Amino acid sequence: MVNGRIVNCARCNRVFKKALNDKCPECVEAEYQQFQMMFRLLQSSAEHGGMFIDDLAEKVGLSVDYIEQFYLDAKLGTAGLFLKFKCRGCGELIAEINRKGRYCVNCSETISTRAGVEVKSRSQLTRESEEVKLATVCDIATRGQSAPEAVNDSAASNRNGFLRNR
Repeated sequence: MVNGRIVNCARCNRVFKKALNDKCPECVEAEYQQFQMMFRLLQSSAEHGGMFIDDLAEKVGLSVDYIEQFYLDAKLGTAGLFLKFKCRGCGELIAEINRKGRYCVNCSETISTRAGVEVKSRSQLTRESEEVKLATVCDIATRGQSAPEAVNDSAASNRNGFLRNR
């Protein structure tokens, strides 16, 4: 890879010499300042019960999607506890435990039913994945292989979420 390529900034489209980031130094600094302001606003909102993500986006000058990505990537740290979300369907305040993406559980289920799909939570997907692994180990064990060989055999055939044909 060539160090210091000349590229356009992903945010402002200004030409700059790329080092590590896909944004120019001015945009990196501006985002850092916006992040610091966002963090301080969330911290200070604790005594009032937190702040809605829409209000925060307006005050800081960042998009809701951008702030939500910070939240999902756990970059807000303890300040993320004071970030409140409204359901995109019904507009009600969503508690973290009652949230599926940008919707409350009720709206999510209604929308998925209309669309004819089933929406599963992350915990459901993890539980189902563990059940499949356990069933695979049990199946291999009934064929006469030992458990350590079964686990290694199963892990070797599963690469990046895809099972190899044998």
